[in-house]
Amino acid sequence: MSFKKRESMLAYVLVGPVVLFYAVIFVYPLLQMLLLSFQKYDFYSPPVFTGFENYARLARDPELLDKLLNTLAYWCIGPVTIAASFVAALLMSKLKWGQGFFRSTFYGTSMAPMVALAVVFTYMFSPNHGIVNNLLTSLNLQPIEWLYDQTLAKIVVMFIFFFMNVGFYTILFLSGILGVDQNLYAAAELDGAGHWRKTVHITLPQIRPVMIFAAILMTISIFQMYGQIVILTKGGPYGSTETVFMYAMNKAFTDHQMGYAATIVVVLSIVLALVSYVILKIGEEKE
Repeated sequence: MSFKKRESMLAYVLVGPVVLFYAVIFVYPLLQMLLLSFQKYDFYSPPVFTGFENYARLARDPELLDKLLNTLAYWCIGPVTIAASFVAALLMSKLKWGQGFFRSTFYGTSMAPMVALAVVFTYMFSPNHGIVNNLLTSLNLQPIEWLYDQTLAKIVVMFIFFFMNVGFYTILFLSGILGVDQNLYAAAELDGAGHWRKTVHITLPQIRPVMIFAAILMTISIFQMYGQIVILTKGGPYGSTETVFMYAMNKAFTDHQMGYAATIVVVLSIVLALVSYVILKIGEEKE
């Protein structure tokens, strides 16, 4: 056996376990989900093939449209989180001392268990004994029904999402900023560039791949929000905080409509793939 063939076989042996793991964990469940989307299944009776009936139902489901609008409303917190994380990372990169402390502090917020944070925020915004309303009362202001008002409940959900993610993206951007070639900044300073021009013309272009990755990851995270909403509002009031993914989970495990839930998840996966592709193309065009 030639050296080239032995090298190829070694490559297949090393890559094989990873490919197998990916196929078992990701590809097989996705194919099962796709197959289930063409069936009617309620956990109790055998699946029944229904063709495109679930997809036709999805196209005329007005409730699903409401959940999609809720999800798009949550997406507004994405750019805010990314912008705040970038500013925090930029300021942190300028620190001469204490950078490790601030890294640990920021990253600690993203490492906290989501369930625990959601419970804490539930108590904070409780209408009767919540910390926020107690503070308002001490200032002679009227308490607010935070989690029982449709608009305010969305704001609370977005706030906890911001709190849970700003630390992670700050560290992500910080690693990108610290990886920028310092000679570029030195050359810009020789040309008389200030902090603003160096940020716009050097830092942002240099960390564009990190920005693209953050935008894609942020979009997927927002569309997959589930646990914090269940704990905070259970989708209420009147379904105003329920996302598309949460709607699919309710259809699957509450209404026992696994086929229709699988259809929603398949379409949502396709939409997220298309959005990710568009973000990648936009990033490539600006290079």
